[in-house]
Amino acid sequence: MTTLNDTITSTFGGDAKQDTNQYPAGVPAYHVPREWFVNVAKVMKAADARLVAEWATDESPLGRGFGIYACYAKDSEYLIIKTYAPLEDPTFLSLTKKFVSAYRFERQMRSLMGVVPVGHPDPRPWIKHEDWPEDAYPLRKTFDASKAMPRVKGEYPFIKAEGEGVYEIPVGPVHAGIIEPGHFRFQAVGEDILNLEERLGYVHKGIEKRFETLSWKDGTRLAGRVSGDSTVAHSLAYCRNGQSGSGH
Repeated sequence: MTTLNDTITSTFGGDAKQDTNQYPAGVPAYHVPREWFVNVAKVMKAADARLVAEWATDESPLGRGFGIYACYAKDSEYLIIKTYAPLEDPTFLSLTKKFVSAYRFERQMRSLMGVVPVGHPDPRPWIKHEDWPEDAYPLRKTFDASKAMPRVKGEYPFIKAEGEGVYEIPVGPVHAGIIEPGHFRFQAVGEDILNLEERLGYVHKGIEKRFETLSWKDGTRLAGRVSGDSTVAHSLAYCRNGQSGSGH
């Protein structure tokens, strides 16, 4: 059986350079030129792989601009593809037309890191709310979380469903139960829901920036407190990342 790793090496050859520092070592990772990032997605789609995650990192302190990552999976195999976007041109080609799951991954990457998925069908922010300044990207290393941000006037353009008998039901962001806040808008005709759109991010806590100010010892405590149902998983992942060299 041909693995995803075999597919990458046979298709791209020397254009895909393996990252030998990847942890865990059982998940191969490859760095590809920025123009090849979407081409890898095409190959992964043809290989019946799934896009399970896509994210961005600010690696400017290491002189590498922004890291753009995609993680693919097929059966029990995982593969990570990475490219770089320079600080002066933080763009990459969107994967959304190849994998629907990239739709929200990339909107969040744009909201929080300020990297632009070129060709994405929806440029609206996903997590960052419209009353934040346009150039405020809370996951960038240059973002100063110790200062209060000015509030700007903004209006989020919700999708509209129009026609005879269509009505809209807004729900939240404050709910009667114990779930976290979220604003939901339903467009419906009778009992048939035509569209549901949600807005999240009301309790963005800036945890990522907080980690940057902590020692490893204090960071382990925060990792265990990020989410009550993931205490062990987050703590273990944090400690293992420290063991792996974490200059990444």
